[in-house]
Amino acid sequence: MRKIKKFKIPIYSYEILRKSRKAGADLGSVGLDNDRDFKEYVSQLASAIEPAVVFGYFPTDDPDTAVLSYREKKPLTIAMLTLGNAIYEKTCEETDESRKTVNITAVSVFAASAAKVISDIASQEAIPEGFELSEPFYIYSCPEQTRLSINAGKKDNSSMPLFNIEQEEERNDLNDQEMTLYRDDMTRALFRRLEAGKIGMSLDGNSIMPKYSSIFAFEWIVRKNRQNR
Repeated sequence: MRKIKKFKIPIYSYEILRKSRKAGADLGSVGLDNDRDFKEYVSQLASAIEPAVVFGYFPTDDPDTAVLSYREKKPLTIAMLTLGNAIYEKTCEETDESRKTVNITAVSVFAASAAKVISDIASQEAIPEGFELSEPFYIYSCPEQTRLSINAGKKDNSSMPLFNIEQEEERNDLNDQEMTLYRDDMTRALFRRLEAGKIGMSLDGNSIMPKYSSIFAFEWIVRKNRQNR
């Protein structure tokens, strides 16, 4: 298990701007239609994040994560990430819908940037062994990081657990209640084994705290040049 606190992530202001507009934010109504003003606003949000992560390697036969490799067994690197409490406290009382859209979009992009940093670090272990890491798939994410939600269609699934859609479709041996129980058991196991408390993450009933946190996995994939040997 590895732990990293307060690591630096790139801040992609233009990506946040693009996604905020796509999500329907009226930037002119909140004084953020100027690129310079928008970048300054994003910088203020970024100053409140305190990224921290724990992650570790899980072999193909690990019983706690078997559901994540249902279709084809692969080793996994699983990470638990939080952006800290301060960013939530800075944004949670916003009432203007356009600013709320910008805020949640920024947090989502910050978290995705952090996941990329973690992927780069974890790849240092995989590459010497002849593997590369997949894109992350999310077990849990707030705000939501992927459209592949097992709760797609519900009114608010921004903090719902997420799974790879192919695995969801193949998982026809479990009913909804059994899948929920499996997921909850796995989450508790990951909290224990990755020692998430060391970065301030905790389980509060069915909620993960701090609010803006995520759990995601990278599959270890045999590199193409190795496959062709």
